[in-house]
Amino acid sequence: MRRVLWSLGGVAVLLGGALIYILTATPQGRLIGNSYLIPPPQMLEPTEASIAADLADLDVDFSDTDASLGGLTALVPDLHRTVEIAEGWLRLRGVPEEAGWYSDRSGPFLYRVVSGDFMVETRARSVQSADGESRPLGSYNSNGLLVRDASGDQGDMRWLMYNFGQQESFYGTEAKSTVPNWDGFHIQQLAGFDSRSTFWLTPLPEDIVEARLRVCRIGSEFRFFKQLPGSDAWEEEHNRPDTVVLGNGAERPTAGVDEDGVIRFIRPDLPETVQVGIINNPGMPPHDGEGQFASLSFDRISSFEECLAG
Repeated sequence: MRRVLWSLGGVAVLLGGALIYILTATPQGRLIGNSYLIPPPQMLEPTEASIAADLADLDVDFSDTDASLGGLTALVPDLHRTVEIAEGWLRLRGVPEEAGWYSDRSGPFLYRVVSGDFMVETRARSVQSADGESRPLGSYNSNGLLVRDASGDQGDMRWLMYNFGQQESFYGTEAKSTVPNWDGFHIQQLAGFDSRSTFWLTPLPEDIVEARLRVCRIGSEFRFFKQLPGSDAWEEEHNRPDTVVLGNGAERPTAGVDEDGVIRFIRPDLPETVQVGIINNPGMPPHDGEGQFASLSFDRISSFEECLAG
């Protein structure tokens, strides 16, 4: 059975075997720049679930025959074009003309609230919607994990992302750090891009369209790990000779990043309680891709060595 979940946190009705969620009149955000919708700022409070010693209750397995969204929340439902569970995968696709994770812009994001140190993992595909197997052709069509400060507003966004898919000119991974604007006016503000994003793009092997990704947090430090099909080893994300660094924040160093080594982010500005979940970047024309997610899982960790196990 295919379940189409258009908005989240709305009213569900069963039509012809499809579970469809109907939008409710909840705040969707406000417009910035070239009609980009951003979520309203909110202050997150720790919850019983977010501070639990065992975060397994936050896990979602979309391959389960009875799978649902399992309590995941959509940041801005109007930026979702496709949210459905079919054949063991959650299909996620944004509105390409309006959505995209860069600077102050947002996109599809299904999250949990998590406090303290954690590891989050997803198994995902970044593929063409037409066949579910080929690599997308449109640039910046990627999917993965995001950690976000919910109190961010235009020019004052705080989030980080780890994803993979079709990037600027190749298929690869992306580690991205977004911070508040630090020096007033810059030219990208004319398009509504006040906050500063810096991202590291690294090519993946030619036959890859699927990967497992992990983001691990201990205190203010975040590290990123990937595991590719055919391997049982986790590899920490790192700079290579073919890594490309871009963004409107690239002129300043990012704490934790070694130009000749690992890509880690030191983010003391991110609060103890954050939004953590899965994202889709709908990319550039021909807007031919989507994200497919088999699972989203969480664990408590006390050392980064735990991120290399299992």
